[in-house]
This record gives sequence, structure tokens and C-alpha cells, in this order.
Amino acid sequence: DVIKQYDDSSNRMDVVKFVDLNSTEVQGVERRGNDLVMRFAGGDQLTLSGYYHSDNWWEYKINQLQFAD
Repeated sequence: DVIKQYDDSSNRMDVVKFVDLNSTEVQGVERRGNDLVMRFAGGDQLTLSGYYHSDNWWEYKINQLQFAD
């Protein structure tokens, strides 16, 4: 799955909440260009598109990850 976050408002907290996934199920995290890619047990992965992109004015990133545990 891919999440693209284009909200450039600095006063908002952007959160990805995993309601049925524990943090222990994260098997790897890596940077691919400007993206953050997370791999999970079972072979699934999540890409936070543009996570590392910054145009010196706005940062287009998720502020927090919340897991079930």
C-alpha cells in the first residue's frame, strides 16, 4: 500500500494508525529515494510516499505511527 500526504499545514498532526498490527510485526524499514518503506510479517509493505521530501517551506510527511500494542 502507498500513502501520499500532501497536506502542507504545519499545525496538524498526521497519524497512521494500525488497529490490528503490533509494532513487533515490522520486519524492516528503509529509505528509497524520498520514500519510507516499511515491511511487515506476512510479506505486506507500506510506502509513505515523499516522506523525506522537503522543499524548504513544507514538509510532506506523516508525523506519527501508532500500532495496536
